[in-house]
Amino acid sequence: MCLIACVALVGWVVPARGIAIPLPPPGPTASVVPLPLAVPGTYQTSEKWVIVTRGARQIRVFLVLPKVPVDRAVPVVEFAHGWNATPLMYRALLTAWSSAGMLVVAPMSPGMARGTAASSQSHAIGAQIDDLPVVLTDVLALSLSVHADSTRIALAGHSDGGTSVATIAFNPTFHDPRIGAFLILAGGTSRANSGPMEWRGNTAPVLIADSVADQFGNWPCAVKFYRQAAAPKVRIAIRQHEQHLPPWSTSTALHRRIWSATVHFMQWGFSKNPRMIGAMHHDLSISSVGINVTPPH
Repeated sequence: MCLIACVALVGWVVPARGIAIPLPPPGPTASVVPLPLAVPGTYQTSEKWVIVTRGARQIRVFLVLPKVPVDRAVPVVEFAHGWNATPLMYRALLTAWSSAGMLVVAPMSPGMARGTAASSQSHAIGAQIDDLPVVLTDVLALSLSVHADSTRIALAGHSDGGTSVATIAFNPTFHDPRIGAFLILAGGTSRANSGPMEWRGNTAPVLIADSVADQFGNWPCAVKFYRQAAAPKVRIAIRQHEQHLPPWSTSTALHRRIWSATVHFMQWGFSKNPRMIGAMHHDLSISSVGINVTPPH
């Protein structure tokens, strides 16, 4: 398996943006009320694949749905996978998120996903960035076994998927006003997200996490993203020789604590409840992980 992180896409040409992003529709009605996030493992989950079409692109989308009361509306987290990967490689993480009470939306990006026609990383990232809002819009319109709360949406991505998420967070060309929290997991910097087109106007909370020993050298990207992000923001440093993929693909006691911290981060982004900062610190009160938090000014 080879997951190549995008540390510096110097030649990346940002594609023209012709995608209309609708404003968030109204939130839950009186008969459907928001479901507070819980700790991972609280809810049973189910899985489903759907197809979303964007032009000539046929995008398979992996959904993980929590089994919650029918009168509850659940937050949504959309996840962007990395190079030569698929959503199923992150199944343990995505299931943990869903079991905390979230609808997980994980598109498999043609050209980037394992087993699809290969394209250059730069073009694959550009296509993934344009896929994400379209997939989100179409999934929110589906009739599912859960009510999706369109006022509580997070966007997460790993490796090249993290690079895509960082671009949506830090480049106004790709800004999506529906996103209430960003999670950049071992993502890389590029000209579009930390160079000449960098934008610091995003006000949604940003979490940046990576292994200090990331074999693709992406830890300096995490440092740079944390420096350029506006508050509120969180940076998680994973030590103990962890590398690029395992913290987000394999379920260990350490990894589950990190995943719990990401759930509390999303709850912080959705609710602005300062107690979630303490919950994140509690999750990561271990020597093998460091956490920096800059609350809202």
